[in-house]
Amino acid sequence: MFGSGIAQGMMITLRHFFGPKSTIQYPEQRAPLATGFRGLPRLVFDEDPEHLRCVACSICANACPVEVIHIDTHRGEDRKLVLDRFDIEAGGCVYCGLCVEACPFEALTMMHSFEMAVYNRDQLFWTKEMLALKATPESEADRIRIVGGNEK
Repeated sequence: MFGSGIAQGMMITLRHFFGPKSTIQYPEQRAPLATGFRGLPRLVFDEDPEHLRCVACSICANACPVEVIHIDTHRGEDRKLVLDRFDIEAGGCVYCGLCVEACPFEALTMMHSFEMAVYNRDQLFWTKEMLALKATPESEADRIRIVGGNEK
């Protein structure tokens, strides 16, 4: 009885030792991200990082359940809102995607990055310059995946 348990345990060990490897050697190898993965929200621009799609309507900030999006605006010469500040406290963001869903101007998307480790919490404060992301087919596909189509 004692010997059969050891033999069975050794067989399981040998099967795992010579079988297919399931360990990924991070960071050299990376596992594919899940389809529904959402990272930090990013501000989208088309050609020039100075001209974001954001029109400073503050709908995303109002939709944020943890209130980590901070927006400051002023009226320009043509009476349109000008975005002065768009900051996200990444340390408090719950990555829910409600801001992306709420944006009627397709100005926000979620990035695929999850490696945001920092040494102090102040570095988790992202400004609009840090959040600017050029619109690509991949970023548009991510936004559509989160929003659920082009119903807007």
